[in-house]
Amino acid sequence: MKTIILSAFGRFGIYTANSTEIVARQLNGKNIAGFKVCSVVFPCRIPKGTNRGHKLLRLAERIGARGIVSLGMASDKTGLCIEAVATNLINNQKYCPDLSGRAINIRDSLGKSVEIDLIPWNIGAFQQSCVEQGVLVMDCSRKAGGFCCEHLMYQLWRAQRVRQYKTPFIFIHVPCCREAIPDYDAFLKNGKVAMATESIIKGLEILLTSSAL
Repeated sequence: MKTIILSAFGRFGIYTANSTEIVARQLNGKNIAGFKVCSVVFPCRIPKGTNRGHKLLRLAERIGARGIVSLGMASDKTGLCIEAVATNLINNQKYCPDLSGRAINIRDSLGKSVEIDLIPWNIGAFQQSCVEQGVLVMDCSRKAGGFCCEHLMYQLWRAQRVRQYKTPFIFIHVPCCREAIPDYDAFLKNGKVAMATESIIKGLEILLTSSAL
């Protein structure tokens, strides 16, 4: 059976959980759309001396994974949101003010932006199927937020070039789930959108079914 790596992050800030960790732990070792899921959950902070991109790519090589799907939670998202660009810049005053303004990789120019290769994922078919099946979805984003999600994306893009092992990779931001929100009513009153973890999983199933992996 084909294998897919699913990476996620732990809780952060005021949130009581992280939608992505719930999904990753629920799917670990399970089969979805013809793929066996191997989950990896990272602490939601920018690590010192650890290259998460290399870690995921080495794991992909070792287990023969057909692709890497990474998830991050963002309260401003209204559906599944694919990140199309990674930037060599840590820039998030809310969650990492002491690191903001620094490069993710000092060998590259500060602020260098790179396009993520999304061709293997057949994004048009994925988004259309989400709409048809009632899964909340957004247009692709070109700003990943400057925190650990951006950090992971850029590291993985860089690792692909250093190791010359280009496993297809995609990063998707998802909305908060109800379990992550300490005051659910206030959250909704502020115009935010919550997304059930079951719906996120359905979106992943659509993604893998639509892909050419």
